[in-house]
Amino acid sequence: MANAAKQGTVFKGGAYLETIDTVKAIAFDKTGTLTIGRPAVTDVVTFDDLTGDELLDLAACIESWSGHPLAAAIVRKARESGTFSGRPAVQFEETAGRGVAATVDGQACRIGSPRAMLEQGIDIGHAEETIARNEGEGRTVVLVSRDGTLAGLVAIADEVRPGAVEALQRLRRAGVRTVMLTGDNERSARVIAQRVGVDEYRAQLLPTDKVDVVRQLRERYGAVAMVGDGINDSPALAQSHLGIVMGSGTDIAIESGQIVIMNNRLSRLLALFELSKKSIKKIHHNFSYAFAYNLVGIPIAAGLFIPYNLSLRPEMAALAMSLSSVSIVLNSLSLRRFRPNLSPSKFIS
Repeated sequence: MANAAKQGTVFKGGAYLETIDTVKAIAFDKTGTLTIGRPAVTDVVTFDDLTGDELLDLAACIESWSGHPLAAAIVRKARESGTFSGRPAVQFEETAGRGVAATVDGQACRIGSPRAMLEQGIDIGHAEETIARNEGEGRTVVLVSRDGTLAGLVAIADEVRPGAVEALQRLRRAGVRTVMLTGDNERSARVIAQRVGVDEYRAQLLPTDKVDVVRQLRERYGAVAMVGDGINDSPALAQSHLGIVMGSGTDIAIESGQIVIMNNRLSRLLALFELSKKSIKKIHHNFSYAFAYNLVGIPIAAGLFIPYNLSLRPEMAALAMSLSSVSIVLNSLSLRRFRPNLSPSKFIS
């Protein structure tokens, strides 16, 4: 655990270091885990009398009350472009996986995914072509409505986290199944999944849906780890055998997990697998030392072989016992000098 801490990974207990070696599948949240978690607005499209700046301002005034990464991207874009007016948004309401609603200038406004808009009975037929084009390029589409009518959309993109593709490739070579979980639509999720190289993906998931997917993975593969960073990931992190949280994640997510990757590098997953295998080998070695002492040393110290002139004086027996303990401690402490070899072959069982 001390070795891992020096390299930027914090364990909440020693048992979790052993659990890693049993993991056969890892579920990854997309935003903030496989991507850098700093999405940016790429397009603003209007469908009524609002201009692009007015639509962006309206969305930002409402989203400024939300802590979601997509909301932060909209507010940041509005501030950077100088269009943010800060108009009050009253009766604000946020529903996990569904979006937000508020009243601005006496108009009931709603911001959410195409799926959420359809569930609210809002017609989005005239925007389907624009939605499909943006989703086909891996962007997340956020729709904005006023008084039950679609006003426009904001397209948002996030960059793949550096090192994510290589880390997933090496995990696959190690025989670990990788699954991406996201609330994004099917088209956008498919593009990102192909870009990062996961084995499979699940799209349009609510927080409760992620829990169900983790349960399914547990039934199929046995030991399952979940890697996430957000509030919505907390239930799935708690449901997995091993919850791994990015250090930039929310307090609730960090509290729900058992391992925290402080430097946000997915390559640390590979190092954790190797460290786990190395630690288990040390445990087996220590058991062997202890067993050998008990099998040979104790009978001699007890005088069982006195008739054969083979015995230990009490002080020598005590010294032998101490040396046995010291050898095990020193063998364990050698892990402090361990440095991972990130060669893929090292992770193959």
